[in-house]
Amino acid sequence: MQTPHVVAVVCSDLHLSHKPPPARSGEPDWYGAMERVLRELHHSCRKHRAPLIIAGDVFNHWNSPPKLISFAMDMFRRFVWGVYTIPGQHDLPFHNYNNMAESAYYTLCASGFIHNLLPTRANPLDGDIPINIDEKIGLCMWAFPWGCDLVPLPQARENIIHLAVVHKYIWTERRGYPGAPAHTHVSKLANSLIGYHAAVFGDNHKGFAMQLGGVSVLNCGGAMRFKSDEEKYKPGYGLLMSDGTLVRRHYSTQADIFSPTVTELEMTDLMPEFVAFAEKLATLKTRPTDFRGAVDIWLRENAISPAGRDVLLGVLEEVTAK
Repeated sequence: MQTPHVVAVVCSDLHLSHKPPPARSGEPDWYGAMERVLRELHHSCRKHRAPLIIAGDVFNHWNSPPKLISFAMDMFRRFVWGVYTIPGQHDLPFHNYNNMAESAYYTLCASGFIHNLLPTRANPLDGDIPINIDEKIGLCMWAFPWGCDLVPLPQARENIIHLAVVHKYIWTERRGYPGAPAHTHVSKLANSLIGYHAAVFGDNHKGFAMQLGGVSVLNCGGAMRFKSDEEKYKPGYGLLMSDGTLVRRHYSTQADIFSPTVTELEMTDLMPEFVAFAEKLATLKTRPTDFRGAVDIWLRENAISPAGRDVLLGVLEEVTAK
């Protein structure tokens, strides 16, 4: 019996960003920290002579600056076996797939540094939808970017691995946020995964791997740790094997630097600053799209402690990511 070999390297939620999140503000070189992750993925792809598949959220913001886009180009040009991707909500202007052409993500696609997988928008039985086949490695990728419903694959070509690439929030026990909707539990996907050998998911930053109805499921999780409560979390990626299974691997995180966590006592001390901030926001007459700019102006014009600034920016990142 032939030993399974690696067909592709899979990951998700790179969230490449020009500035570090507050919890990682102590990094002396944030671009260098992101490069460590991409170099590790590149090493795995080179070792196995395999392509990279990204299940959404390449960028943290759809309108990323030129410096960050150039950085991504320089990194992805090294993946000579190809980079296949789908967009997550962070990659899309206003979380809308139809606006993709206005995004930094699309700039990478149009310049050939990554290959956008065409979405599976209809029942695969109809026979009139695009599929993404790499004949060289015997892999068929069925793409379900942000906002695209996952559908089963009742009939499929034989002698080829059928992989669903999905950007959709799923969770399992101890790998989700409190109060996560029951219908997004991974167990609810069994019928939608009929016909696939494997499915790789992005969006939920808490990674996990499991078998579901004979399908190998991997929720990659975030590629980097962004929040102070993730300091002990082990981010990971995956290997798609020739037998259709997905195996989770962990990134090396020894070089990561976290900023001090704001304790509950410190939060109490910061409350007057937050009250002043809230009172000022109540007087603003800006449009929702101006909210980030209004916050930036307030932070420049008002004295606020470094800890308070980090907390406010962290909350802002979370809110604007929704």
